[in-house]
Amino acid sequence: MDILSVIKSRVFISSSLDMAITWSSGPSPDWTLLPKDVFGLVLDKLVDISDRVRTASVCKPWLSIAQDHSMRWLKPAPTQLPMLLVPTDDNSTTHRGLYCVDGNRVLGSRLHIPYSKRCCGSSHGWLIFAEEDLALTLFNPFSQETIHLPPITRVPTSEEIGESYYSHEYEIRKAVLSKDPSLAPNDYEVLALYGFCDARLALFQSGENSWVYLKQENYEEYYFEDIIYYQGHRLALGSKCCVYKVLVSVVSDGEGIIRLGCIKRLKSRAEQSYIVDCGDSLMWIDRFYVQSDYIGDDDDDDLGSSEDDADDHQDSTDEDDHDQDSSNDRATGYFEIDGKLYTYISDIHHLTSSFKVYQMKSIEGNIELVESDQLDGRALFLGHNHSCWILASDFPGCRPNCIYYMDDWMEAAYQPLGAIDIGVFSLEDQCTRPLYVPTPKQWELPPPIWIVPQGNPVNMLSLSE
Repeated sequence: MDILSVIKSRVFISSSLDMAITWSSGPSPDWTLLPKDVFGLVLDKLVDISDRVRTASVCKPWLSIAQDHSMRWLKPAPTQLPMLLVPTDDNSTTHRGLYCVDGNRVLGSRLHIPYSKRCCGSSHGWLIFAEEDLALTLFNPFSQETIHLPPITRVPTSEEIGESYYSHEYEIRKAVLSKDPSLAPNDYEVLALYGFCDARLALFQSGENSWVYLKQENYEEYYFEDIIYYQGHRLALGSKCCVYKVLVSVVSDGEGIIRLGCIKRLKSRAEQSYIVDCGDSLMWIDRFYVQSDYIGDDDDDDLGSSEDDADDHQDSTDEDDHDQDSSNDRATGYFEIDGKLYTYISDIHHLTSSFKVYQMKSIEGNIELVESDQLDGRALFLGHNHSCWILASDFPGCRPNCIYYMDDWMEAAYQPLGAIDIGVFSLEDQCTRPLYVPTPKQWELPPPIWIVPQGNPVNMLSLSE
């Protein structure tokens, strides 16, 4: 709900000032001077946390009032609009900015996050980071709570790394939580994909001192792409296009091991796939990329030679029935950042071209995947975060039947342009549109990630100077 819409639609009476404030066609009022009790009535109408954050971010007086008012927001709405954590304007290493999709802008406020590194997970309002010894740290930016977990695996030796580039931040591909540790401190789990090249499976259960692992001899057979909790079940999506139910068994020495049960196998040639809990259903999402050659900025004489490469990729994917839209600016290999045109390296950069959506349905006792061209008014949010959805009609400005995605390609941070593959894909017109794009000065900062606000986040906001 837009703050001015609330003000325009009502007449507020301020008992402390004994005055009526009404909307008129006269000179624009200074809304920063809105009386505290009047502004409190406006805040009471804001059920959605993202509305609270946007309102508190307008100016320092409003932020101060909202923080004093926050204790009255005891019960957040059950579904909240995800926001994108992005670098701040001054490229702070201790704070992150917030990008709001329904307003298509970066807010003036920031969150204190004392970890200047990639998030390997975002789940239930918590961020998950990998330390240098590959221990995991859970951090809640809305409460500033921190939980330290044991190392998920050992750090590889220099001999094992060889001449390859190694970063502990990318050793953990993705991690998700079963529950909010703030609400269930003794009854939560962390399911993680680890291993830079092979994406193995590990599980941590609260109260334990170590991780539980999948016992497997052939890691290539069980390379995993996505993990999720669905109605109390752990699910993993394998590279062999199979959805597995993740179970834990206890062996004779008292230690646990992970075993798998295949739920459904699908023939898919997508480069990246996801499974999404949509409340009453489970969805399988395939993501496809377009690739071409890196040229540089618009000062290069041969800018534009990437079109042939895009056409070659078009031909190779037609047989998979994944049509590319040649009229889409992003599919030609060009990308505009700060007024300059860039293209990308075919072997390094990956820009999203399209998605395919399948609903997992039980048909005659068997689970079948049925392709769908719409999401029943939902909007999905995909990336290294815990995949999630919202009903777009609950959030004006959020597009229905669309997939909002972030750059979760594991080599994104090593690319010349950084993590720029952030956008929204419409199932209706089959087009991608860029959302937030980091500036050149931000390419070496931690890549953006979706986060779902929890609790009373305005207490942790500060305004950019």
